[in-house]
Order: sequence, then C-alpha cells, then structure tokens
Amino acid sequence: MAAGRARLGRIVLVGVTLLLAWSAISPALDWIHTRGVAAEQEARLADLRQTQRDLRAERSYLKSERGIVLEARELNMVREGERTYQVKGLPRR
Repeated sequence: MAAGRARLGRIVLVGVTLLLAWSAISPALDWIHTRGVAAEQEARLADLRQTQRDLRAERSYLKSERGIVLEARELNMVREGERTYQVKGLPRR
C-alpha cells in the first residue's frame, strides 16, 4: 500500500510540474507572438507614413501652377487663345 501511495504521489508531482511548466510556457509563446504582430504593425505604419508623404507631395504639386498646367495638358486641354491640332496617319509603334 505504501508503494501505491508513493506512486500516486509521483504521478501527482509530475502532473503539477507539467501544469506549472505549461503555465510558464503559454505566456512566453503569447509574448513571442505579440512581438511578431507588433513588428508587422510597425512596418505597416512606416508604409502608411511614406504613402502619406507621397500624397502630400502630390497634392502640393497639383495645387501649383506648373502642376495644374501639366495635368491639364495630359487631359488635352488648351489655354484660351491656343490652337489645337490633330495629326492623323502617324505610324503606330
């Protein structure tokens, strides 16, 4: 009977040890996962900040006189008093 109790004691001890090990490993795994997510979010934030800088520069360009004129030319617009010409029959590239 004493051998049965000793064996039961060892099983309980192993069970408690495994439970304690799991309770320490689980938060460590969560922390590692959280660090990975944070790194991804930091990279995304850097991309968004670059996009914001690019858009602000484009907005500034489009508000400038030069930007307005060049964009209007892209849309085939002409200034008052200018003549438009259409050239037909050019070979295609």
